[in-house]
Amino acid sequence: MSVVGALILSIVTAVGGGTIRDLLLAPSQPAFWVTDPRYLSLCVASCVLALLFLQDFPISSRPLVLADALSLGAFSVLGARAALARRAPALFAVLSGWLTASGGGMVRDVLCYEAPRALGASDKSMRAGPAVAGALVYVGLRRARYLRVGGGVGEEGALWLGMGVAVIMRLVADEWDIQELAARTLHAIRFVP
Repeated sequence: MSVVGALILSIVTAVGGGTIRDLLLAPSQPAFWVTDPRYLSLCVASCVLALLFLQDFPISSRPLVLADALSLGAFSVLGARAALARRAPALFAVLSGWLTASGGGMVRDVLCYEAPRALGASDKSMRAGPAVAGALVYVGLRRARYLRVGGGVGEEGALWLGMGVAVIMRLVADEWDIQELAARTLHAIRFVP
């Protein structure tokens, strides 16, 4: 792959999910990274550093799995937060969290002619479940606060708890080789009364 190809894929992966989210939430407004050049600068700098220093770094190494888990957790709650800020329903906010965390990777996989790993198609690691769980915890805590149920953890607490759930689920799944539940598995289950 060329350096330009690597740059394009890194940008698509980093901002793709948030771009899709923003297009769904406010189609007439530019995506978040269009108006703030820091996002693209960070993408380019990260890609250049990775090309220079991580060529022989195993993808399954602990530091990369930890970075993946942290970014998955952060993007899942921040995506849900962006949807709630635009007064989206709770269910869409959870979906928005998952999409923000996973959408860019899905677009990258399609551009590389691969089945989207975020959908559990060919990946041995869990991503969709932790992203949905993190967003669900965040949205649930926000709604509980809105309805004045319980003592409330506040906005920051909801962000950290949602992110923590997603990160822990992703790390535990990686450590114990837990995979997403496949649709064909549900079909094989026979419910007996």
